[in-house]
Amino acid sequence: MTVSEAYRIFNAANPESQREFRTIELFHPSFSQLHRFVADAVSRDLTLESTAPRNPSETVTFLPLNMLVNEPSEQDMDSLLTVQMGAVSGEIQREIDLVQLSGGSLTPIQIIYRKFYSGDLSEPLRVLTLSVKSVVFDGFTKTAITAEDSDLENKPSGAKYTIEQFPMLEGL
Repeated sequence: MTVSEAYRIFNAANPESQREFRTIELFHPSFSQLHRFVADAVSRDLTLESTAPRNPSETVTFLPLNMLVNEPSEQDMDSLLTVQMGAVSGEIQREIDLVQLSGGSLTPIQIIYRKFYSGDLSEPLRVLTLSVKSVVFDGFTKTAITAEDSDLENKPSGAKYTIEQFPMLEGL
């Protein structure tokens, strides 16, 4: 079952008592700490997936943040995720600025998007691991992040051509 099918089934059930929790995790080796946020008014303790790069299968706290997350569709070949956030702390802005201004950082800022449903918080329903493409700070009240799929191997443009599949490539 695809994510969009599961989402349609969820919506068809008209779950009045269930909520969707959209979260982001920002990570870079030069950050002073890991930053986790949930689009909510209160902190949420949520359990990460077993394949998480940090704290797998652990329950961690996501801090509340006024944000709007537009996730890519399953058919979106560019896999762009956009996050519009309210005011973030000056520390986060300084850390992101330092990584961006260094210019030579070969390690992009990683963003992990997770979507949970309140009916089953045992693990996220959807997980996307992306690389931050751009961050725009608009004063102290708005931040816009655009992230893209960092796994080019699974994209159509990153297809591997083998001699078994295409014998005419032999000798080229």
